[in-house]
Amino acid sequence: MGVKTWSSGEYTATSNNSNDNAYITIPESTIEAQAPNNGRVTGMKVKLYIKHHGTPGSTGQYWLYLSGNTGNILSTEENAVNTSYYTVDNINIPCDSNGCINGNIVIKTYLFAIFSIKWTAKIEVTWTYTDAYTVIWKNYDGTVLETDSNVVSGTTPTYNGSTPTKAADDEYTYKFAGWDKAVVPVTGDVTYTATFTATKIEYDVTVGYEPGTEAGYVTISPEGPYHYADAVTLKAVANEGYRFVKWGDNVTDNPRVIAIAGDRHLVAVFELKPPEITKVEMLYSGKQISKD
Repeated sequence: MGVKTWSSGEYTATSNNSNDNAYITIPESTIEAQAPNNGRVTGMKVKLYIKHHGTPGSTGQYWLYLSGNTGNILSTEENAVNTSYYTVDNINIPCDSNGCINGNIVIKTYLFAIFSIKWTAKIEVTWTYTDAYTVIWKNYDGTVLETDSNVVSGTTPTYNGSTPTKAADDEYTYKFAGWDKAVVPVTGDVTYTATFTATKIEYDVTVGYEPGTEAGYVTISPEGPYHYADAVTLKAVANEGYRFVKWGDNVTDNPRVIAIAGDRHLVAVFELKPPEITKVEMLYSGKQISKD
């Protein structure tokens, strides 16, 4: 919140006779009734100083207008003392639902003299305002998602962009959980950073068999589901008449330990055992014959 004041300096006009109006425009240039950093003007008052240089105690009439508005802000008749300012203070300028005029305004004063005299007037304009700030919305990695400039002090900022996202990695998926701090009415420049909840990805380990399940089976320890970097032990067990040869990726370790980095499918390769050969000894004509 702040207060600013502008003063016009003195402006004069003279009526030619008792039936003429004496007009003073204060000023022709614009009054910069603006809040710093494009804040919002919240209130505005005018102070009018007016005097004439004619007969002391003579009566004059004047009106004060605001450019861009209809009707008089002030319409009154007063005695103005020679060479001494008569002050009209705290004339409120109308406001609408968006606040008072926020931008360039022009104030003009008109004076009517019933005598042929010189008039002098000046104006002071005072306005109150709220400050404005910048709100930056960032993703977790520092990427700017949205920048809101000129957010008026005391206003709660709103993020209007797409929902922030974070790509999954080998271990987690991520879901937007909100901002790193509560979104509250602004009192200064502020940055909000997106935060995420992480959920561990579950992986499966499956097995296949060659030539088929009749050849054997595989034990897996521990049981799934599995997460990234878990250690899993697989052991191929041959059924009667078969023997384990290798895994489908040509690894022969059995049992075998794998580190989980995604879903895995391993094939246990078995083969039939070769028939056993027995040695038979016979006596023929007094000689010993061996036959395998």
